Amino acid sequence: MSWIRAPITPSQCDSAPIKELRQLKYLTGVDVEFKEERDREPGDAADREKGRKMWKRELVNLLKDSPSPERKFLRWKIIQSRFPTNGGYGWSHEVVENEGLEVLL
Repeated sequence: MSWIRAPITPSQCDSAPIKELRQLKYLTGVDVEFKEERDREPGDAADREKGRKMWKRELVNLLKDSPSPERKFLRWKIIQSRFPTNGGYGWSHEVVENEGLEVLL
């Protein structure tokens, strides 16, 4: 079984990461973290949701196209980060969605 873990920014419009993943042979699973910075990321929630749907669709298609005969899975987390308001330099992380699905041919 071949898995790939990939942190992805859902607002990213570059298709290069998908092209690189398509070169992998016998891919059976993708584990993705969609990262959002609540206090710093421009745009609204609808734009971020649209970006996540696009990435999920592309990753499902990537798994469907893999020639591996094994079961295939896509798992994702949406992680929101917030810079502390007390002036510190650390980040707090909150997993706001943790889901997955089996990709059927």
